[in-house]
Amino acid sequence: MTFDLATRNFVALLLQLSVVGAIGALLPTVLRLRAPRPLLYYWQALLGLVLFLPSLQLLVPARHAGAGSLPVLRLTATAVSGSHAPGTGRVLAIVIGAVALIRLGWFATGFVALCRYKKRSVPMGAGAEVEVRISGDIPGPVSFGILQPVILVPESWRAMSPELQNAVLWHELMHIRRHDWAVHLVEELIRSVLWFQPAIWYIVAQIRMVREQVVDLEVVACTRSREAYIQALLTAADARDSIFALPAPCFARKHQLVERIRKITKECRMSKRRITLSFAGIAIVLLAGGSAAVSSFPLQAAQSGGSGKVYKVKDGITPPRLVYKTEPEYTTEAKDAHIEGTVRLSMEISPEGIAQNIEVVQGLNEGLEQKAVDAIQRWRFAPGLKDGEPVTVSVMVEVNFHLK
Repeated sequence: MTFDLATRNFVALLLQLSVVGAIGALLPTVLRLRAPRPLLYYWQALLGLVLFLPSLQLLVPARHAGAGSLPVLRLTATAVSGSHAPGTGRVLAIVIGAVALIRLGWFATGFVALCRYKKRSVPMGAGAEVEVRISGDIPGPVSFGILQPVILVPESWRAMSPELQNAVLWHELMHIRRHDWAVHLVEELIRSVLWFQPAIWYIVAQIRMVREQVVDLEVVACTRSREAYIQALLTAADARDSIFALPAPCFARKHQLVERIRKITKECRMSKRRITLSFAGIAIVLLAGGSAAVSSFPLQAAQSGGSGKVYKVKDGITPPRLVYKTEPEYTTEAKDAHIEGTVRLSMEISPEGIAQNIEVVQGLNEGLEQKAVDAIQRWRFAPGLKDGEPVTVSVMVEVNFHLK
């Protein structure tokens, strides 16, 4: 895929996911889906839909026509001194990749900090399921680990009443039993790689909020001490914000307290019939909204070639016509080696006048093949016509490299 085509598809996909995310954000309120557990399933399913939306679209590879019978466009390129500024698509890819790497680095730094805190902590005792340790480095309780999970509690935990201590430990133990730390890691990786998509941030935030609500209700059901648990939440929420930078579920965040306490004090129950009807309605609306988003902002591969058929220039097909081109750039190695000659490429010109499925049939050394491809990706054509309608047409292009 060319960088220009990738840029257009990136913007189209960004718009698609934003539309689906916006619809998905409204549905729980509109359809009154309030019970934490089914709501958690909903947000997780919506995240899966957003992630797999590109692969759910019909991306049919175009069929290549035989190279031997294609019309040939012959164009001449001359040596160009210096280098061109990178295209928008290339710059966009660099920025996205750089920020993703920075976020992944921050994520790795947080994990290293957790391991360091564990090493410096003092063991309080090992239970049947998990080891509990007291750390002077963290302001609030945290649990992490997959094969050998551990609970770290702050020094302030010692000063809590036995009821509050028990509530804190039960909360972290529930996270471990549910394997929430592994899920938290996956969510953080997704958010780091797709940092540019607001829908991902919103959905992940909702998943984490509702997951805490599910854990809250499970702890209250096990301990039968609602008041002590709420007091533990209020106490932990006064911790410094530094714990939020750690790659692990946080026991209590101030901005979540009101909603979490409301769910604890006023449990919301939904019948199976109502849950089923709500999910059925959600599925219908998301299907309709997703289809509208895909049709309104289609990926290039999905709309290329109309019916997907690729034509040759014959039987009444008007050939494509080049309307804009940039000269290929000579590589330093090719100029130093005094390489001249022809790069022959087969390609398809889409109804939008864009070269796609470019393949080198006959090439040159020292990077000239890639330079020819890079230039053609920026070219624009008047598309081929069949009965007055634009169609995808196969052509052969010869790019001649000559040094002045």
